[in-house]
Amino acid sequence: MSSTQSDLYHQPSLIYIINPTVKAYSPPADVESRVHKAAVDVLGGDENNWRKMPLEDRTLKFKFLAKLTKEFDHNIPNRELNSMQNVETALDYFKTRVRDTSAYEDLSKLDLPKNLHMNLEPIRFHPETDTIYGGKTAFPGRPTIVTSIKYRRKYKGCENKLNDD
Repeated sequence: MSSTQSDLYHQPSLIYIINPTVKAYSPPADVESRVHKAAVDVLGGDENNWRKMPLEDRTLKFKFLAKLTKEFDHNIPNRELNSMQNVETALDYFKTRVRDTSAYEDLSKLDLPKNLHMNLEPIRFHPETDTIYGGKTAFPGRPTIVTSIKYRRKYKGCENKLNDD
């Protein structure tokens, strides 16, 4: 790794670019003027043709995108970095609204018919807490495994024993 690459890797602003968390983002009304200002400040070049400025130099691309990330408080996922070949593609990214809800959650917020109900919190079977079936599972011998780190605190996994019935 060259010293330039090493320096870039250890800059604290890199955290903005590689942070994988998704949060809602609504683009401000002046996105275009702010991206234009950042492009001229960091990349230099022609004022009139700023949208077509290439992002070929990795150091300049990093500085430009780090500045925009900080300016808009909007992270850029790794999958988007390679597609940003010029200022216009970066502008398109920062113009795009991001929602932090799933389609399922959006559906539940609609005005649903009276006979339709959506339960956002699933009811998980656990033999110790089951009050409906007396602790008997529909899947004897198969464990209930919670694989998500997020949901391990919320739901308990269990080893389902074979029913004697």
